[in-house]
Amino acid sequence: MTISQNNQPPMRLNAYRGIVIFDMDDYLYVVSCQRNFLHEEEPGEIEDEAEELKDQLYEFIESIEFLDEFDDNY
Repeated sequence: MTISQNNQPPMRLNAYRGIVIFDMDDYLYVVSCQRNFLHEEEPGEIEDEAEELKDQLYEFIESIEFLDEFDDNY
C-alpha cells in the first residue's frame, strides 16, 4: 500500500491483514481487516498484532445479523 501527502512521491506503508472466510446457509462470507504502519511507526510483536486483528474480526462477525429469509423491509 502506498500513500501520498502534499504532492510528495508515494511512500510505501507496511501492513498486516487479517482475513476470515466462512460459509453459512450456502453463502460464502469473506471478512477482512488491516493494520497499517504509518511513516516510521514500528509494529508490535507479530503475535500481539495477530491477536488484535483476530479480535477485531470476530467482534465484527458477532455483530452481523443473519436473517433466515429475505425480507423486503430491509
